[in-house]
Amino acid sequence: MADNKTLLDDEISVIESMYGTEAFQPHKKLPSTYVLIISKAFLSLQHLVNLELWITFPEGYPSSVIPDFKFHELLTPQNPISLVQKLNEGVARDFNQMFSPGEVVLFSWFMFLEEYLTQYAPSLEDLHMPKQSSLQQPREESCIEQIKDDPDIFNSRMIYCGPQIISGTPIEDRKSVFIAHCAEVHSVKDVKKVIDYLLEDRKIAKATHNISAYRILNSDNTINQDNDDDGETAAGSRLQHLLQVLDVKNVLVVVSRWFGGIQLGPDRFKHINNAARSILEEQGFLKQTSSEVKPNRKSK
Repeated sequence: MADNKTLLDDEISVIESMYGTEAFQPHKKLPSTYVLIISKAFLSLQHLVNLELWITFPEGYPSSVIPDFKFHELLTPQNPISLVQKLNEGVARDFNQMFSPGEVVLFSWFMFLEEYLTQYAPSLEDLHMPKQSSLQQPREESCIEQIKDDPDIFNSRMIYCGPQIISGTPIEDRKSVFIAHCAEVHSVKDVKKVIDYLLEDRKIAKATHNISAYRILNSDNTINQDNDDDGETAAGSRLQHLLQVLDVKNVLVVVSRWFGGIQLGPDRFKHINNAARSILEEQGFLKQTSSEVKPNRKSK
């Protein structure tokens, strides 16, 4: 079994590859301490430019001791210290419950943290958090109505006018991580919008592979479908086959995989399909009724 130093070094390497060294970096003065810069780590929280999470790793981590963690913030009239204290108290119990002796925990913490900060926006109004994630903005009509009177906002890459995007629960195996994202789509234009927006997220863009497949029901009751391996040979066609078997329609699935340095062999395809199937089931796509359709694959 690997020692604590090896496990920690491997964990930091994976986190840096996912979030980037600008978002996750060693503290300049404190030893054994790393800083997660919230605005650089999470696309949907880029307005929190002053908020950081400091994590200190004791010698016994991860075999027996949990890391120390604390939110820090550059104080301004809009960001009083009481809110930082509220955040520290709000995540402490969940962070502690996620830790199991002998297992690294950072990835689980960071996935929970992004969801927590977005979900509790109404109760943290002074942090100016949006009421929904930027990956879950309204469809195009309402989005344009909201921004049409502000040309500066209209030209911003941060404005997303496309289908709602949902990300699933990560699957981890031998340091590789798989996360599925899905969206309801009704045109190839929708597909492009979703994929382009996902790739604006730094950690998704740095994934080793972003495998995708979609199926769209046309007005003549045929199916328009396509897939992309993104360098993971045969993964796209396998994902496409899963969508066909499940007979889902008007849906795009993207599975991001971060390679952990250990070859998984055929297991990687199992994890890709399991991640995709889980999010499709969670979002109700498997409840659709089947209908007779004729495949009409569109070439890239």
